[in-house]
Amino acid sequence: MKVLQVAGYKKSGKTSFIKKLIKKLLDDQKRVAVLKNTHLKRVENKETDSQKLFDAGAEKVIITGDRQQNLLESKKSFINTIRDNRTKFDYFIIEGYKEYKLPRIVCLKNPDEFDAELNKDVIGLTGTMKKCDLNNYFPLETALDNYYEAIKGLPDFPAGLNCEKCGMSCIELYSENWKGNNFKCVVEEKKEDVIIKINGDKIKLIPFIKKIAKSTIIGFVKNLKGYKNGKIEIEIKN
Repeated sequence: MKVLQVAGYKKSGKTSFIKKLIKKLLDDQKRVAVLKNTHLKRVENKETDSQKLFDAGAEKVIITGDRQQNLLESKKSFINTIRDNRTKFDYFIIEGYKEYKLPRIVCLKNPDEFDAELNKDVIGLTGTMKKCDLNNYFPLETALDNYYEAIKGLPDFPAGLNCEKCGMSCIELYSENWKGNNFKCVVEEKKEDVIIKINGDKIKLIPFIKKIAKSTIIGFVKNLKGYKNGKIEIEIKN
């Protein structure tokens, strides 16, 4: 699952950008969930941004906030919420939580809002301004066309256990890999004994399917001349 943050202050265009992104991802047959931080007391109003994101096609909108009484995902930490959804969706879009250091699209309604807190791990800038002198800024009408390839190129989020066996938190590891590093998640390396990719895209496998694939392939190739214990790689060109 790829994780993208959309950060910015109120009325800066965050929800509008996310709606456009959801539609684009749905067109590409991707499953999408949204995590939204809110300070509202209630969220049943159909005019809320959360309802708009759900109507746009997100399969799940997780609403969190200290004052929220009707949470869809209550009393879960930020990292646990990501981890619990990482095998269910292709994209997990986070609106808000700008204090966390994740690859992000920053939305602005004026240039002065681009402060030190927002200026972290920025993929690009957009917002409700028609003109802006900041580098890498595109208005909402054209931003997605310019940033979609970068969003598709995001790495997969690690295990989400924050075990720090790799020397970093999962968020730090994810951010570093987005920057082009190739740090490995120790937990994932141990767990992923069966990996299937089609045209370079990893296919999600439940444990039962992994077990069948592994036992079937080993049962077949162990009878071939030259077989020995080790890593087995099979490439099929279709």
